[in-house]
Amino acid sequence: MDTGAHAQPSNRDEREPVRVHGAMAIPPVVFCLGTFELDGNLFELRSAGRRVAVQPKVLRLLFYLVAHRDRVVTSDELRRALWPGETVCAASLKRAVNAARQALGDTGRWQRSIRTVRGYGYRFVVTLSD
Repeated sequence: MDTGAHAQPSNRDEREPVRVHGAMAIPPVVFCLGTFELDGNLFELRSAGRRVAVQPKVLRLLFYLVAHRDRVVTSDELRRALWPGETVCAASLKRAVNAARQALGDTGRWQRSIRTVRGYGYRFVVTLSD
């Protein structure tokens, strides 16, 4: 199922610095993921134009996976990006991934948005759309 997704430049001046949320830079773009929009300007996820309530850590996870959608991101890399300088167990990352899937109307069983590569990491698999 191709839900489609794409990145639109924001209305902001492209020379403006990227916003930082936590220790992670968020690009000032809107990623269109089918009926969802991941908005770096407003740091929010929308479905059919309505804001989806998501924890900031889950939003950072989504931004990171979308930004690196061309490859599998290792679990260790995600833990370093989302919890810099902290020791975090695999269960914390798994909970964040499951919350991200749920926010996108997906499950760990179907994995239409975030695919698990067992023993290695995760990959965002939604195609960006216009």
